[in-house]
Amino acid sequence: MKLNLGCGQDIRPSSDGWVNIDWRQHDGVDMVLDITKVPLPFPNGSVEYVLTSHVFEHLPQWENVLIDIHRMLKPGGMCEVRVPRGFNAAPFHVRYFDEHTMDLFVDTGHVREPGGGLDPVVIFDLVSFSFGRRNPFKWHMKHYLNIDVSYDCRFGTRCECIWILRKKGDGKASSQG
Repeated sequence: MKLNLGCGQDIRPSSDGWVNIDWRQHDGVDMVLDITKVPLPFPNGSVEYVLTSHVFEHLPQWENVLIDIHRMLKPGGMCEVRVPRGFNAAPFHVRYFDEHTMDLFVDTGHVREPGGGLDPVVIFDLVSFSFGRRNPFKWHMKHYLNIDVSYDCRFGTRCECIWILRKKGDGKASSQG
């Protein structure tokens, strides 16, 4: 099973194992769910892939959701996190991200200074990190006003952070009780 958390209009095919989850019902949504209410209703070790694309910046406590994603993932399961990079003054964005935001949760391979801040909760291996480009202006114009904006339009183009994470673990999946 693959989860598309906060899918919005990005509906993934159920024939490929995707479950599209959003906070409100609309075409293509398989499950209406408030993902801030953890634990989510999936057994431990039951999910092979989780996509959260432009969701975490809307959640005050996204860290709790990430930890619950770890619980749901099978050993070696993958999580893809996409968020805008830096401060983005969109009306519903409550958090901002940069290339170091996931460092407490990811084995980056670099040595951390003892006593240098929060203790890490290393629960993922970093498969890859990259920057991408998105045009949220174009998406919002289409989504809310049903106006197609030319692909040549660079107004509102933002950079996004993209992490591909693999669940760390001893290979044992526990079952939910």
